[in-house]
Parts: sequence; structure tokens; C-alpha cells
Amino acid sequence: MATNLSIDEQLLNDALKIGCLKTKKDTVNLALREFIKKRQTAEILAMFGKVDYDKDYDYKKSRRRGKWQPPANPEIKACDLNKSDVGAR
Repeated sequence: MATNLSIDEQLLNDALKIGCLKTKKDTVNLALREFIKKRQTAEILAMFGKVDYDKDYDYKKSRRRGKWQPPANPEIKACDLNKSDVGAR
């Protein structure tokens, strides 16, 4: 969706440089995602101590038995995860 915004050019350039991204679009999209995550995290933290829990719940019962196995795709590297985060949504 095309949107025209009046954005502080210096802020955008600083964010572009700090984020090591190639385009202004990717920079704005990443900034929006980080903003949303931060607000959602704050909402979750605000619920701390307000959620009732079952004292009889056995969390160990739901654990899998057996030897731990690595994820299915070992070719994914940490830098790939950051790149897919930028333009994925």
C-alpha cells in the first residue's frame, strides 16, 4: 500500500544507518514492527501478577520424553533470521 508521510529525514537516515538496511521502506517497516513488539511486551508485563494459575498444574508432565533433537533445518543462520524479519510481512 502506497502511503505518503512526512518523516524527519535526519531520523530516517540515522535509522537506516543504525539498522544496516538498504532501503527506507525496510527501515520504516522494521521500526514499526519493533514499535509494535515493544508495546505488546509492555501489555504482557502489565498483566504480571494479575493472571490466576492452577497450583496443581504439573508442568513437567507435558514435557517430551527422549533425547533432544536439533531443529529440522540446520542451514538457517542467525543473520538469515534477521533478514527474513525485515521484509517478510
